[in-house]
Amino acid sequence: MDMDSIRLLVAQGKYVGTTHFYERLDERTISLDQVKEAVGNGFIIEERPREKPHPKCTLQGSVDKDFGAGFRFRVPLYIALALGEGVIFLTADWNPPRSLGQKSRRRR
Repeated sequence: MDMDSIRLLVAQGKYVGTTHFYERLDERTISLDQVKEAVGNGFIIEERPREKPHPKCTLQGSVDKDFGAGFRFRVPLYIALALGEGVIFLTADWNPPRSLGQKSRRRR
């Protein structure tokens, strides 16, 4: 699994997102364009090549995020995906994955 293959598949439109992925984009105010940008400049931070039914990885890219009142900063975006015949986006988050030290979120 390498970034060049992932970038090529996404650039060719050979990707799908799970229902969970699209729900998280909406919940976390992340656009599909930001996901594509992060794939374009990102790097793999975690690989799980023996996962079934498809090998999985987590990548980190950087995108511009609008914080309101004219404040816009470049921030990391984390994307979990699987690689089958195309890219399968699993989730996206502004926070690093728990395996990299993310603290669990409190549900209200």
